[in-house]
Amino acid sequence: TGAAAIAACNGTYCCVLLDLVLPDIHGIKVLESLRTSNSDVPVVILSGENNVRSAVRALKLGAIDYLPKPVNRESMVSLLNTLYKLGGARNSYTRLKEAILRET
Repeated sequence: TGAAAIAACNGTYCCVLLDLVLPDIHGIKVLESLRTSNSDVPVVILSGENNVRSAVRALKLGAIDYLPKPVNRESMVSLLNTLYKLGGARNSYTRLKEAILRET
């Protein structure tokens, strides 16, 4: 559910795959909530909706990509590998920054 996604996004994930049609909250509202809570986790929108307005709104809110369903498996694996690597780099940067701040 959208509520579960919002509660779970505490910075430990390398990315979020977010559908727009959820049983409780529209995916755009989930994305807005993540951005309001200063979560910088990369978000990839997956949707069966062929709605340009939703795609533009999601990208303006900071989604990394907007993929229409059905999603090409190879493209998804490539995107997830890239996000995983970027997440590792981001986590390394954060740990280094925290270590430097502790020493000062």
